[in-house]
Amino acid sequence: MRDLHADDAINEIRKLRKSQPDYVLLNETYLQRLVWSLRYTWGLTEETMPVIRFSAELYPSSVSAQRMLAEGYIDGGDFPAAIEVYSRILEQNPDDSRSKARLEWLHSQ
Repeated sequence: MRDLHADDAINEIRKLRKSQPDYVLLNETYLQRLVWSLRYTWGLTEETMPVIRFSAELYPSSVSAQRMLAEGYIDGGDFPAAIEVYSRILEQNPDDSRSKARLEWLHSQ
């Protein structure tokens, strides 16, 4: 039920992309701060996943947004999804040692 409310809110924000592309909730830095606050200050990891997926959707080439998505999957126990995300990051950034280390760790689980 919680995801339904988040998904509804995100759909409303998606509509703003055309009319208000500079809207604060479409800003990558703002979205990252929101996710960090919800996850690490309030402990709402599961409830934050719709926002994390939205951020990764808006910023597919952002390593930071993609890492946040992978880490959200890890926190939720979805290691195959995290492996897929980290693999995509490394396809685009083969020298990313941080992502390489996380991918190796995931494969060892």
